[in-house]
Amino acid sequence: MYTQKEINKVLRIYDKLRSQRETVRVLGYPSRNLLRQWLRERDKTGQAIAKHRGDLELKKKAAKTYIEHRRDLSAVINLLGHPVTRRTVQYWVQQFYPKARKLVSGQLKLQAKRYSWETKVRAVLAMRRSDRTVMSVAREFSVSRQTLYAWDKEIPKPQIDVPEPAMSPIRKPPKATAVSPENEEQRFERACKRVEFLEKQVTRLALESEELQKQIRHLQLQKDVLVEVAKILKKGEDGKVHIRNIRDCWGCTACLKECHTGAILYFLGADMGGMGSMLSVKEKGDVRIWRVDSPDGETKTIEINMKDSNKY
Repeated sequence: MYTQKEINKVLRIYDKLRSQRETVRVLGYPSRNLLRQWLRERDKTGQAIAKHRGDLELKKKAAKTYIEHRRDLSAVINLLGHPVTRRTVQYWVQQFYPKARKLVSGQLKLQAKRYSWETKVRAVLAMRRSDRTVMSVAREFSVSRQTLYAWDKEIPKPQIDVPEPAMSPIRKPPKATAVSPENEEQRFERACKRVEFLEKQVTRLALESEELQKQIRHLQLQKDVLVEVAKILKKGEDGKVHIRNIRDCWGCTACLKECHTGAILYFLGADMGGMGSMLSVKEKGDVRIWRVDSPDGETKTIEINMKDSNKY
């Protein structure tokens, strides 16, 4: 959900860069689909209006879109401009279009039951036993034969912990003996522990990968910001940094407030009554000191306690 101020900022940056990809890369938001939607709305009405989550008309329109697009949640998200859960949209459908909900309720697909890895291994071991049939195993685990065959492909070697008998060139290999139920149960426990360990390793690697991706995006954003700053600022002959084009400065003095050391000097021209004075800001604790240096050498300071700033 984006405010009207954020939408105007995105459109202003887009008008300057004339590229959707570069606009999203510089700001980090929104998605390109949502940016295209704002541009189309601005072309039609002249301004992209921020949408509020509490708007009943918007909820009703979202419910209608959900029904018309055959319960496609992505169409509703593109309309609203912010994430929303399927349960919330279904509640809106039941609230505004209860009859339509009953008519299409038969088209809903039930979510398939999920089986744990331990259950799959147990079913495959039972199916591969010589005294069991596939149909009996399927009835025991309440699944179809096709599901058992699919599990059998997922677990090609469930007995990987069992060592193969050593082949001797002199003696004949030992005859295969029936595996006792106790040894089979022990192998099954070892296989389950191995699977649990591998699942933990996969989860850990996935979290590390996600963290590294966040760091890469953060560094890329810092690089893009520095590149944009280099387009605005330049180093003068006096060794100081100056703004390249005076039109790039909006006169909001936000940079002065962010710099707490007084390193930025703001030129007060005659159009604002400054007569060539220089404005700088320093902070000492909770006190912000505004300093104005006139060309004639006169200095004026204004101290404001930021805790009491609402009084001014």
